[in-house]
Amino acid sequence: MNLLKEPWLLFNVQQPDGSIAEKTLPITAIAKPEVIDFALPRADFQGAAYQFAIGLLQTCFAPDDEFEWEDNYLEPPTEDALRPAFSKAEHAFNATGDGPLFMQDFDSLDEAKPTSVSGLLIEAPGGNGLKLNTDHFVKRGIGEVMSLPMAVLALFTLQINAPAGGQGHRTGLRGGGPLTTLVMPQNENSPLWQKLWLNVAPNDERYSAPDLHSDTVFPWLGKTRVSAKKGSETYQKDVHPLHMFWSMPRRIRLIVEDVAGEC
Repeated sequence: MNLLKEPWLLFNVQQPDGSIAEKTLPITAIAKPEVIDFALPRADFQGAAYQFAIGLLQTCFAPDDEFEWEDNYLEPPTEDALRPAFSKAEHAFNATGDGPLFMQDFDSLDEAKPTSVSGLLIEAPGGNGLKLNTDHFVKRGIGEVMSLPMAVLALFTLQINAPAGGQGHRTGLRGGGPLTTLVMPQNENSPLWQKLWLNVAPNDERYSAPDLHSDTVFPWLGKTRVSAKKGSETYQKDVHPLHMFWSMPRRIRLIVEDVAGEC
């Protein structure tokens, strides 16, 4: 599944009669005037979808200056305009298949012990909590089965919001108390495009053109950076500024099984 080509995200779409319908559409649907929001089953997934779309726009479709920004705000691009822009990064957004996989470790992690997909959820009890039977307020057994789209969204949500989890479980950019401020239009029924575009900044030569085949932008495209030893830390000078949208503190690989189940 490629996240930039295939329909996998759930949206609220305004119908001609004014009613709202939920539809699964590709990411390029964010520019459709009838698409007014994401329609995801969890608040953290909803917030992550906003950050996914904003990061993608900033990486692949950033306006050159404030005049281009205003033009795109007043008259959103068509799907045909977004498609070639996003296609420049398609190689980095495969959720399954051969080669580097979206937000997943460069190595196969074959030696690691598999665990339940529910561990991707922020509130899921950890291994020690399960062992000591201390999962009192948030019980084990949540999210034991997920569809691939929801598993990918859970993975992205965890990577950008990862809390501290001990050695080998690094904290995300928003971890420890995940908080991200987004600018929103006053009318909550404004098209999704306006809600997203308000959070995209003109480049104005703030940073150099990104190499979208480099792990300095998408860390999963290169060998894993670890910080186990002194001198192996990653600093701002080591990555492109757009890296902050795609930081990946946890080493995870999804095991996808084609079986019947209820997400």
